[in-house]
Amino acid sequence: MRSTTTNRIPNRRPSLCFVLDMAEVAIIRENARIVQIDPWNRLDCDRPDNTRETDWIGECLDELLDFANDFNVHVQVIAHPSKVDSRSRGDKPKLEDIAGSKHWDNKVDLGLCVHRPKVFENGERKTEADLWVLKSRFDECGYSCKLPVNYDLVEGRFKAT
Repeated sequence: MRSTTTNRIPNRRPSLCFVLDMAEVAIIRENARIVQIDPWNRLDCDRPDNTRETDWIGECLDELLDFANDFNVHVQVIAHPSKVDSRSRGDKPKLEDIAGSKHWDNKVDLGLCVHRPKVFENGERKTEADLWVLKSRFDECGYSCKLPVNYDLVEGRFKAT
């Protein structure tokens, strides 16, 4: 196991170390090829007191990249933007809008955003959204673009239109 701290089962907020330990188990036992952390803000922040949040996030992203390379797996992190101000309400979020650090834009290889400009309109639930490829470091992963999608209320997932 990769853990350097005690490997206790968390009540509700696991640490990144615990998640990676469990991911390693899934990779070895079940041949898992994708590790998804969803959502990032539910992890227990085990950041040392003397470390700035942006530095801690940068270290975590480096650790995730090392993990992906060590185990030859795809690692996905679902992270939400910080609250938007009134100036940018309605605009799609950017990777740098994710709470905590500009590293979300600098260090990731692929950055996607699902943007729903309107969730409700005139008391009716809206399902239209756009899937934005905001960043792709490697050509084989795609390129910056916008893809229209709809949220399927029955299945609880987005589908291409």
